[in-house]
Amino acid sequence: MRMNRRLTAIAATVALIGGTGTVLRFASAAPGSPAEPSSAPAPAPAPARASDAGVSAARTPYVHTRLEDDKNGANGKVTLRSCPQAGADKPLGQNPWSLDCMALEGLDNGTTVTMQCWVSTTPPPDEEPRKDEQGNTVEPSAKWFKVTVTSGAAHGREGWVWSDLVKDQTYGTSECPSIGYEKDPPAPPPKPLVFDVTGTCTSQGGELSNRSAEFTPGGQYAISATRPDGSLYPLDSDSGTVAADGSVGWKWPCKGDPAGMYTTELVDGSTGRTVEGSFTIKEVEAPPPSPTSSPSEAPVSRQLTVYNKVTNGPTQMRDDDHPAYLSTVTKNFCADNGCALPDTQLTTDDVITATCRTDGDRTTNGEDGNARDDNNPGLDKTHLWYGIRWGDGRFGFISAVWIDPGQRDGLDLPAC
Repeated sequence: MRMNRRLTAIAATVALIGGTGTVLRFASAAPGSPAEPSSAPAPAPAPARASDAGVSAARTPYVHTRLEDDKNGANGKVTLRSCPQAGADKPLGQNPWSLDCMALEGLDNGTTVTMQCWVSTTPPPDEEPRKDEQGNTVEPSAKWFKVTVTSGAAHGREGWVWSDLVKDQTYGTSECPSIGYEKDPPAPPPKPLVFDVTGTCTSQGGELSNRSAEFTPGGQYAISATRPDGSLYPLDSDSGTVAADGSVGWKWPCKGDPAGMYTTELVDGSTGRTVEGSFTIKEVEAPPPSPTSSPSEAPVSRQLTVYNKVTNGPTQMRDDDHPAYLSTVTKNFCADNGCALPDTQLTTDDVITATCRTDGDRTTNGEDGNARDDNNPGLDKTHLWYGIRWGDGRFGFISAVWIDPGQRDGLDLPAC
């Protein structure tokens, strides 16, 4: 609703029957102030007449639109607001007073109110400066009255009305000591930060990642970490920028770090919220000695030929797009989950040394969930895994499904 301020000096001339005309003059109000009487001596009171009611000292304030307001869609309604600001309705906590600023009621013209106090903030955004009778520029009023409605459907409701829309203002209305919105709902507290370390790794290699949420999108976050002995871990970078979905890009490469439990703390820079996570870097464990071996016996081992092939339709096999590799545990997808033994990639016909056998995750060289290779003679699946001694002495595991089909029976190797 467009509202143009009209605060001008009021000059009222009252014609008194049976006597000399007396002029009552009121000083022009300061910007946004209720009109105050001038210091000129008051004339002798005249007999009251019905036509004098408009200048009675006992006038009751009421709200009323201006002609320009109704031309712009007000339709005889004055807006009662929950805060002293118009045209800037914003969500809870985002206006200058941390209030839920909104339009409460549309008061009919003539609705009476009690003026409690006033504050000076900003004029309605569509109001423009005007010229007074002397041609001087007058800025729009920034004053708002806190009122209690005393008539009509909204009787008893409190709120704010722009000063130019309150008629017969009560002289002497004081300034409000505060905005005073104790009954407004408080801003909801931010949700707790979500942060979990994902993946596994060892001192030999691998990288940990995270699952996170509820950080302030686009804001900054700070990172710190401590070693297993409690000392501060020197990070290459101690801060980052939150992604648009509220997640963070925390990662931890493990190679070269001593085994043990580490702790990391993240601080959301926009809200000061903190969250802590812990993770363990594992050692690469050598396989236990065979229970049947003795110091005088040479350890049992077998040479295995790698067969890194997968089904290709109902009859054929083809080399896998990804090389095989050793892992630190008997689980699939270690290349993605940080448990692959670094630099142990293998292709078909490579030869490796197996020292033991064990059970682990089910592994297949076929397409689970697709029947087109169900009758492929090369299709296989197994829980058997071999323990492999790498050329540099490191130890890892590989599924028997990636070994030559004639060597997938355990080869009488001891248990790992």
